[in-house]
Amino acid sequence: MEIKNGALRICYCLRNVAIPPNAVIGNDIFLCEEDDKEIHTDLLQLFGSKERTVRELQHRFDRLPIHFIVYYKSYYQGVLQNLIAAINLRSGQRRTLRSKLDPTGNQQDCLGMTPLHILACSSVHDLELYHVIVEKYPTNLITEDRWGALPLLYAIWGAAPNAIIEFLLESYQSLYPRYEFNWTMMVETMGRTHTPKEQIENLLCMKQMHFPEQPIDWEYLLNKIAHPSKFYLSAVLFEEQMRFLVMSGMSMRVEALPFKFWRKFITIMIHISNFKFNGEESQNILRAIRDKLTHFEDELPNLKETATMLELALWKKRIHDMNHQDVATRSQKKIKTVESSTRQQDRVTCGADVVIGHVMPFLIEDIVWRAVNNDRDLGFCHHQASLPLLLNGEYDVTLPVTSSGLLLTVTRQLGGVAFVGYRRFPDGSKGPSEERQLLCKHGDIIIAVNGQSTVKKSFEDVILICRESKTFAYIRLSNQNALRS
Repeated sequence: MEIKNGALRICYCLRNVAIPPNAVIGNDIFLCEEDDKEIHTDLLQLFGSKERTVRELQHRFDRLPIHFIVYYKSYYQGVLQNLIAAINLRSGQRRTLRSKLDPTGNQQDCLGMTPLHILACSSVHDLELYHVIVEKYPTNLITEDRWGALPLLYAIWGAAPNAIIEFLLESYQSLYPRYEFNWTMMVETMGRTHTPKEQIENLLCMKQMHFPEQPIDWEYLLNKIAHPSKFYLSAVLFEEQMRFLVMSGMSMRVEALPFKFWRKFITIMIHISNFKFNGEESQNILRAIRDKLTHFEDELPNLKETATMLELALWKKRIHDMNHQDVATRSQKKIKTVESSTRQQDRVTCGADVVIGHVMPFLIEDIVWRAVNNDRDLGFCHHQASLPLLLNGEYDVTLPVTSSGLLLTVTRQLGGVAFVGYRRFPDGSKGPSEERQLLCKHGDIIIAVNGQSTVKKSFEDVILICRESKTFAYIRLSNQNALRS
């Protein structure tokens, strides 16, 4: 057997590998011949040098017969009988042959792996082999290899069949019900490689379903994955993974926000973030998202205080008006002190629920606008303050900017830019604006974008202004009848 130069050049996360002792090995199996650049692999980081890595892998299964059978013969028929025979050592006696368990099944090889680790890393899975190993060597379940990984991680990472995953989970819960997994490490291991997002999602779903009380340190995890790595990742895959992991890590805080508009803002911000695999830029994006989320959480008490003050002001005015009415109608009589029940009735009838219900959307939107502009001292609804009051037939909308833009179809009409329909995502799903039917009517004319009038501007200039919107576009429209009049 010959192993050529560069044979492991793209195997940066390869772990479960052995080299036959009699193999002919090239001068440098870790060298990438295309650009003459070494790849930093898990194996090299573990052993420190190429020479030691090769030597350790050549003698990986010395005096470990159970490991050897599981690694080399798990693909062949009859392996179950061979495994059972190897596990059950025979002690020679005159009248009987008594079996004893081969202790090497509980030992770890140079990678720290047990036979169960090796099975979980395999691309071919036999449930009966798992049953035998777990029955004879149950501590394999909770033995960590030299990377700190359990067999369960490799089974999920390698997309093992559901029957295998379910068996392992049942074994953990029955044999080691109080065992606490290092979920942070598991997600980090899968997140820094080419692992498809769906497999990481399966890991998190499994954790939430079977071990909901066990923690994940999302603060550490997101910082770690966003940091530059020695491993090579596809830029597209990295961006997709980061968006998914950031959304997963912040989901509880996002869901705790009381207003859908705020939750939508953070969600869209995450989904349109252009995470780059250079560390600094991704860290800056991550910091910006956290700052916006903290901004909303900090503003909530202020918003509640504003609503309370508004209610008290309306209540006070109601009491004052009722007292004034009593003075006018009973000026010659002694005015009795307003009873507690009357005061409470005035609080109910002061109209605070109606007024606050109309004011609150503007307060909520203003907090979002200040978050977008990184300025908490901007005046109320800054984007509207630079425009004149709404005229008949005009209305304002706030449109979220998605990864595919505003998802609107526009055309030239009446010397301006008219909305004529919605576009959809590449997969055919509706955009957030279409789902909420934010625009009133096809044919409505855009007259302002982000506080800037678009009247008499060219079609191209209006499109350019719209594209400059970051997370939301604040657009004022007018129906055609109002314009003609």
